[in-house]
Amino acid sequence: MIRPIPKKLLKQMRQLRQKKFRRFYGLFVISGLRAVQLALESPILRPKYLLVEKEQTSVLNRLPAFKGQAVFTLSPAEFSYMSDEKTPQGIALVAELPRSLSLPPPLPERMIYLERIADPGNFGTILRTALWFGWPLVLLSPGSLDPYQPKAVRASAGAIARLRIIENVSRQTLEDLKNQNGYRLIGTSVHEGKALPQFTPRPKSKYVLAFGSEAHGLSQDVSRLCSEHLTIPKTGYGESLNLAIAVSLFLYQFSILNSNTPFRER
Repeated sequence: MIRPIPKKLLKQMRQLRQKKFRRFYGLFVISGLRAVQLALESPILRPKYLLVEKEQTSVLNRLPAFKGQAVFTLSPAEFSYMSDEKTPQGIALVAELPRSLSLPPPLPERMIYLERIADPGNFGTILRTALWFGWPLVLLSPGSLDPYQPKAVRASAGAIARLRIIENVSRQTLEDLKNQNGYRLIGTSVHEGKALPQFTPRPKSKYVLAFGSEAHGLSQDVSRLCSEHLTIPKTGYGESLNLAIAVSLFLYQFSILNSNTPFRER
C-alpha cells in the first residue's frame, strides 16, 4: 500500500543525515533511481521504507520487487526537507544498517583494507570500483569515516548495498588474517616498493590489499605486517595520485593478472 509519509517519520528520516541517529535507528538512506534499483537487487541489503515524490509514483514500475515494510509518498518540499541534496531525484530507499561486527564466513580470496580513510567521495568511488572488479569485502580501520553517511552512500552509486563492509578492523585482525588464515597482506605506497606491473600473485594465494589515508598513507604498524609493498610508477609529473584512482589501478591490475596469466610471483 502507498500512503503519505507521517510527519513523525519524516522527521526521523531527516535525522538520518546524522551519524548518531543512523546508529540509534539502525537505518540509512540510499537515494537516486539507479542506486535504489541496484540496492533492491542486493541479496544482502534489508530494505525498510521506499520514499517517492507523489508526482513520480510511476517510477515505481521501474524498480525491482520491494519487500520492505511500506511505500510512502512525499511532496517536493518534504523530500527537500529530508534530503541533504540540493536537487534530490525524488526516490529513496531506507534500509537497515548492516551490523557486521566480525568477518563473515566464508572469507573471499581478495579483500581491501582502508586505513583511516576520511574522504566520502573517495570512499564511494572505491566501493564502485570494488564492485566492478569483484572484490566483495571492504575492511575499515578504526578512525575511518562513517561509511553510511549520505555523501559516501551517494558516491557509491548503489555499490554500498552490494558489498560487505566491516568497520573498526584492528591491526590484530589483520595479523590473524595473515597468520591464521593464510592471507598475504600487500601494502601500497606512493614512492616505495616494487612497481605494480612487476608483480604477479602466487598460485592460489589469498590477498588483502592495504591502502592508507589520503593524507598520511599506511601507518608503520600496518606496513610492518605487509609481506610486500607495491607502488604505481610515475611516468609524468605530480606529487601523488588521488586515492580512489590508485585503488582503481591496483584492482584493475590484479584483475588482469587473475584472468589472463597463470598465478606466479616474480
